[in-house]
Amino acid sequence: APVRRGAPGPRRTGSQPGALSPAGQRLADKSAKRRRRGWIVLTIVVVLAVLAGVVGWAFGPGPWGNVRIPEVAGKSVSQARQLLEAQGLRTAAATASRFDAVVTRGQVSTTKPAAAREVRKGTSVQIVVSDGPRMITLPAIVGQPVSTVTAALDDDFQLQDDRYEFSADAPKDTVIAATGVGTDGQTVDLAQVPEYGERGPVTLTVSLGPVPDVRGKTVADASTTLESVGLTLGEQTQRYDDSVPKGQVISAEAEGSPVVQGSAVNVVVSRGPTPITLPNVAGKTIDEATATLENLGLEVSVPECTNLLCRIGDWKSVLPVSSTDPVQGTTVHRGDTITLRYDL
Repeated sequence: APVRRGAPGPRRTGSQPGALSPAGQRLADKSAKRRRRGWIVLTIVVVLAVLAGVVGWAFGPGPWGNVRIPEVAGKSVSQARQLLEAQGLRTAAATASRFDAVVTRGQVSTTKPAAAREVRKGTSVQIVVSDGPRMITLPAIVGQPVSTVTAALDDDFQLQDDRYEFSADAPKDTVIAATGVGTDGQTVDLAQVPEYGERGPVTLTVSLGPVPDVRGKTVADASTTLESVGLTLGEQTQRYDDSVPKGQVISAEAEGSPVVQGSAVNVVVSRGPTPITLPNVAGKTIDEATATLENLGLEVSVPECTNLLCRIGDWKSVLPVSSTDPVQGTTVHRGDTITLRYDL
């Protein structure tokens, strides 16, 4: 039997060679439609993808995209323009201005719209230049209670930590000085200017009152008094003093200027009256001896003369001293009494 090489294909009809049967022709037509439909779908997909890419580019990095306005505060106007235009933004030809307590006069304060806002590329942005801080008239400061000054300044300025120092001229808790910082960075005495920039730093110096007077106190009492106000007892020196008892403070002086808490106060402590070696006045008249001893700060006592001869003339001007009590060479002090002896 002959070998079959494959399944029989569609039966051809008619007299033309290669003509398909009706069923085969329908199958071929369906296949051709599917191919045409596939190409159409593919073409649509490609076109849509291209359109999506173009739209994405146009609204992304392209000319219709959104950008965030960069931060240009503190820059010069020319620098700000460069930064804005580099983002695809336009800068308005005319700038605006406003007071700014932070940004230096002449530099960019902000933009309209403000930094970080998202806008379309090509948006016009206006640069706002700083006029520096708004100047505010200062109230009375020096000599006023610190609580009053603080309340008056707190809303408009930046109050720094107060400084405290002792002052003999200002009561405790009153302001004795106020300083700020000028546009050139230099310290400004706010007691010497009528106005000062808004939000500028202000440092108040407040009085702690006078340094306590420790004269006449013992060293221990003086140390306790000074420590109670934050001062310390410094160097102690001694000297003779005829009016201040031994062991008491004659004078005190604080180290440094200004005097602040933690400063040392040096004291001079009395060693008592100045010692005097009693000189020899024997042989001098009573008047001469009296003058010599009184010039040394000593008191002089002369026993009353009861002799009849003493009633004749000025006996003290002629009668010589025979001895003293205490005797010559004895250590005495100012104010001590020396008794003069004499013989008739």
